[in-house]
Amino acid sequence: MSAGMLSLTVVGIFPPILALINAVGLICLVGFEANLLFMTSPLVAFIFAINYDGIFQIVGTWNRISENALKRQATRKERMSEVFEKVGAPYITATVSLILAFSISAFFVVFNYRIYFVAIALAVFFNQIFQVRMDFFKCSYLF
Repeated sequence: MSAGMLSLTVVGIFPPILALINAVGLICLVGFEANLLFMTSPLVAFIFAINYDGIFQIVGTWNRISENALKRQATRKERMSEVFEKVGAPYITATVSLILAFSISAFFVVFNYRIYFVAIALAVFFNQIFQVRMDFFKCSYLF
């Protein structure tokens, strides 16, 4: 295992943690209380799983195109745009479908579960934003 992959694994923990903090903070800022469901749920594991799937899709594509990109002397910005050209559509589609699924399910359940599903949808949304920003940083500077 290379040092870049090890650091990718360690740095990959931060976007879901930041996403969870932002989602629960926004729910509390709006005026709802963080109930026991937040604390006992597998929310953290779910967000981590989504994060690592996206990270390895992006980094795998980065590694596949890097050799050809270096031969033609492409800049990091050009390589990153090529990566998102290849994996961007399924990556965004999966995230949007998760956000919509949890947002729609929030309309049909008990109030405590409604807050929980809204928090999951917000966490997935924030995770998407943080992950894209972090992946650009990781791919540009770690490999």
